[in-house]
Amino acid sequence: MATEEENRAGFGSLQEGITHRILSFLSEDDKQTTRDLSEEWSDAVDTYPTLSFDPVEVKDVENTLLRHTFGGIPLPYQLKIVTDFIPDDHADVDPARLDKWLTTAVGNGVRELILSIGCCPYYCCPSNYIIPDCILGAKSLTMLSLTNCKFPDKLKAQQILCKNLHTLMLRNVSISNDILSSLIMSCPLIEHLGIENCKDLDKAKLINIPCLKELHIGHFQCDGEDSLRVEIDAPNLKAAKFGGSCGLHFVEGVESYRNLQKLMFMRTTLSNLFFDNVVNKLSHLRSLAVISCNGFAEFNLTSNSLEKFEFKPDVHDLPAQQLKVNSRSLIDFHLCLLYVNVFPRVSFISFSPQLKTEVSIFYDPDRRDKSWFPRMEDTLSGLAPSKISLHIEVKSEFQLDENVLLEESSTGFADSFLACCPETIILSLSINERTLCIVNCLQRKLEEKQDQDLIRGFKWFVVHCGSEKCQQQTLDLMSLSAECCTRKMIWFALGWNSPSCSSNNDEEPTDD
Repeated sequence: MATEEENRAGFGSLQEGITHRILSFLSEDDKQTTRDLSEEWSDAVDTYPTLSFDPVEVKDVENTLLRHTFGGIPLPYQLKIVTDFIPDDHADVDPARLDKWLTTAVGNGVRELILSIGCCPYYCCPSNYIIPDCILGAKSLTMLSLTNCKFPDKLKAQQILCKNLHTLMLRNVSISNDILSSLIMSCPLIEHLGIENCKDLDKAKLINIPCLKELHIGHFQCDGEDSLRVEIDAPNLKAAKFGGSCGLHFVEGVESYRNLQKLMFMRTTLSNLFFDNVVNKLSHLRSLAVISCNGFAEFNLTSNSLEKFEFKPDVHDLPAQQLKVNSRSLIDFHLCLLYVNVFPRVSFISFSPQLKTEVSIFYDPDRRDKSWFPRMEDTLSGLAPSKISLHIEVKSEFQLDENVLLEESSTGFADSFLACCPETIILSLSINERTLCIVNCLQRKLEEKQDQDLIRGFKWFVVHCGSEKCQQQTLDLMSLSAECCTRKMIWFALGWNSPSCSSNNDEEPTDD
């Protein structure tokens, strides 16, 4: 049997990559404990690529940074400092002490720095902590992420020496238009840029950034704040996400964004003209998402390159938005109708024969009047004849329990959701006496359509999250369905995890 010394030596002889991998699963305190194993483990802790203090414990930071400084040990690749959030003064660490830590880190050549003052990145008022000049003078930095802090009121371009920055993320940071422009101009190697809910900023001039590949702009206003005007000239931009009150202006027209492949808009205002003049001119666009946006009545999407499209109409937008899709390369369409009362009108002019459509719906019987079902049916029937998968989440607790009303509602539910002849239905609900009526009605309608050869190769998944007393009802329903229709498969599970749609049709339902 190996001695304790041999075991310790065995641990110590692991390759550095393996020891670093093991350390990645340990807390900062546990990392320090592994020093006792061997000299090799102590070296592994010293060379571990990330120092993370979350939330900050002053003693840990102080001791670790001092050990690196006075021991002549290079600082790890990445330093992450996250402080607790205290609403009164927005900081639980003395600013002078934090300045000292950051100065030490920069002096030791840290390459990636993550600093978050507080745990809420979208708090309307950033903390009063002003980042020290040494951060922007750090030539070693390749990544800088700042949350809930402030830039100096005055900063000269000559003071910005972090010219090797490849990633810059600013969240809820107070920064002026001029300082942001100086920072962008001084860092020509930036590839990933994020500006989210920054204060004192009403114009983001993102000009002459030849290396920029990914851009995320989010400006969700607090009361009294102005919208953010964004000027963009980034010909090598590959992916962009815009959210909130962003006014977009592409300086050089199509040339400013000609290589965009992935584009997302979320909770922002778009116009019909914007779709025509910007989106439809993206010749390399492969993925587009329009989530809860308003300002347009009709969206004509024309693209020869688009493969994936996700659309969720604005919850409150009236009248109903109209969507026309003309894309022969489109193979993946996701229509999200969760918590939506006004349904869009969708029509396909052209699409790929391999098109798969996924529709997500939330059904609350208490809040649906009789007109809800025809409107839903109209939307679903407009979908292209493709492989359609319906993901329906049914509210488990509702008051609609009169037999006549419940039967009428269940019938409308079944008719509207079967209008598009779906290939798959994933039904998420908690089985009880009332929801069971909905399931039974849906089953009956399915059998009618299958008898008429209107639905073939159909798969039906029931994701059950109910009490044990309802399990037998569900199992009885599964047994009945198996007897009535061999082409139908019911998937049953405890929990909310949706099953894979690629299951074999011959697979027997189980109650595991």
